[in-house]
Amino acid sequence: MKRLKNKKNALIHHSIKRAKQRYDLDLNEHQIREISNFISKQKKENCIFLSSQTNRVNKWAVKYNGKILPVIYDNQRHIIVTILEENMLTNEEKQLISIFKNNAEE
Repeated sequence: MKRLKNKKNALIHHSIKRAKQRYDLDLNEHQIREISNFISKQKKENCIFLSSQTNRVNKWAVKYNGKILPVIYDNQRHIIVTILEENMLTNEEKQLISIFKNNAEE
């Protein structure tokens, strides 16, 4: 496997891999950065805060290409760490996503 230049690139490639594995989405680096920008700019129509993991990372749900993707976001690097499956969320987080989906459909 080729060595990645830095941690940020490693996180981007990890997110691409998890999107394919968990949602069968073929995302590229540009799309991962676009999704990350929804969170960093807090575009309320495209994302919702779910919970805080640590001081550095939080869980968010992001609407992208008609899907709601639960993600872990790194506040220091301003990039997605990974894309989660819905079964990796708490009941409260699933409820927030359900409300977010309903609001997005209206």
